[in-house]
Amino acid sequence: MYNIEIELNEKELALVLKKPELVRKGLLRGVRNSMLMAERYSKETFNTPGHLKVRSGRLRSSITASTKEQGKYVVGLIGTDVVYGAIHEYGGIHPRSKTIRMPARPYIGPSFTDDKLNKYAEQIKKSIMEEVKQ
Repeated sequence: MYNIEIELNEKELALVLKKPELVRKGLLRGVRNSMLMAERYSKETFNTPGHLKVRSGRLRSSITASTKEQGKYVVGLIGTDVVYGAIHEYGGIHPRSKTIRMPARPYIGPSFTDDKLNKYAEQIKKSIMEEVKQ
């Protein structure tokens, strides 16, 4: 899980405080757009050097991103419902052999490096500021 912090200067903070009802709307849009960026990046890295190869395309096409509100928080989610997705992401014992250790081959995790998190923070801030400037 990652937490993203947004820094505002005094002028931006003043705008946000004047229109708090619009901040949530901008936050939702910004997190949604950020998760779509993460989804796109995860899918684009398949078949690139050092990343997971594509066989049927099922795992890659199953990666989806979404957002939801949990109380006062807006949460971005990204993942897959394909059963073998976790063994590729995290590694572990091969389910059929019970003895072969499969190495981790992350395909979602690389979407959350520091530089990517900074881009997501910029996207969220941009969305919030667009809402409050209306």
